Amino acid sequence: MLIPTIVLAEALNIAAKERVVFDFQQLYQLVRDEPEFEIAEFGVEIFDETLRVSAVPEIHDRIIVATARFYGADLLTKDGIPRRSHGWCGRPLLRASPRLRGRRCHTPM
Repeated sequence: MLIPTIVLAEALNIAAKERVVFDFQQLYQLVRDEPEFEIAEFGVEIFDETLRVSAVPEIHDRIIVATARFYGADLLTKDGIPRRSHGWCGRPLLRASPRLRGRRCHTPM
């Protein structure tokens, strides 16, 4: 399961503001240690994809959608906004199959 760095930053912000009480360090360690999780860094390729995701107005959601598109992954979201904007994606899970990892998704948006 891919975890975009922006998602980790948002979780850190939520924990810091105590909007939801949880141990961020424990969550972060779990994401780093468990082999089923992979942290997707926000680099130039994801930024370039972010420029093409004009249907999502909120920048954090836009980066998440761009990450999913770049890896050809599905989205897991608590709100429907990124999933609706990411309409080509049918299953609600943010992950990339090993054969798609590192390859761009060429679906126009």
